[in-house]
Amino acid sequence: MINLNKLTGFLCIAIPLLFFACERPLDYDFEVEEIKPVLFVSLNNNGVSYARLTYSALIKGEFKTNRAIEDADIQLHDTDGHLTSFIEEGEGNYSLEYDFEISNSYLIKVNTPYGEVESDLVYFYKAPQVNSITLSNYTKSDPPQSNDAWLLNLNLFIDEEIPYYSFRVKGIIDGEPTEELSSAWSIQSDETDGPCTLAYQFTNECYKNQSVDYPLRVAKYTSNFPIEAENIYEGYIVEMISINESGYEAGFYNFEYEFIDLVFSEPAPHYSNVNGGYGVVEAINITRNTVMVED
Repeated sequence: MINLNKLTGFLCIAIPLLFFACERPLDYDFEVEEIKPVLFVSLNNNGVSYARLTYSALIKGEFKTNRAIEDADIQLHDTDGHLTSFIEEGEGNYSLEYDFEISNSYLIKVNTPYGEVESDLVYFYKAPQVNSITLSNYTKSDPPQSNDAWLLNLNLFIDEEIPYYSFRVKGIIDGEPTEELSSAWSIQSDETDGPCTLAYQFTNECYKNQSVDYPLRVAKYTSNFPIEAENIYEGYIVEMISINESGYEAGFYNFEYEFIDLVFSEPAPHYSNVNGGYGVVEAINITRNTVMVED
């Protein structure tokens, strides 16, 4: 049986506390940050160069999916004093077609409502030398994986004048390149780890002026199921890339620019060569080869 006296006493205490809690203002200790421009640029000597311009969050953790800065004049400067402007594509994206000079340096300048930013000078290295490419079944005894992957072996000349290397692989379906393969990776980095490992990115530290094998494991088909003819790769586009120091330190060139805007955190990379704001400006040079699957 319910004790009405105890229940009445409890309600007399609880109800006033409830109203007091509802009326009391809640104090939040937000960490307010200075808003700064955020600039990511990939200068590409063998294709279109892209830039992404946004601004940082006023409050750390601010939920906002679009911080794009539009109508900005992103300028490319070379050491001879020449100036070229990027073309705006909308929503903070910009592009530029430009013939860069090897062994020359460039910087990016842009004035925004949140201040002016200027990158450090970035240096263009020559494109990597690929001696040969072979394609064979990838076999591994534990567990057996020979049916779902190819061994893509590149023989590279590691040039002492190119300190930083990376790679990119795209599959070919119906004669057209697809998105980059997330399932392509260096076999050496899967088996060993050290300064001389030819991983996803590597330096010329251990192999200057030597020809070396660079084995990659690549998927035979897309991740779509069931596995049908339209999901099987007919061949691969293999890009060996020379990158400058900023690109190597940041390791970001491979990102899609729409995913750079971080929703739940400050979009400040762990490495930045952009003065007056955040971001990375890199210079890449690509050697592009195509290898087809033989029937």
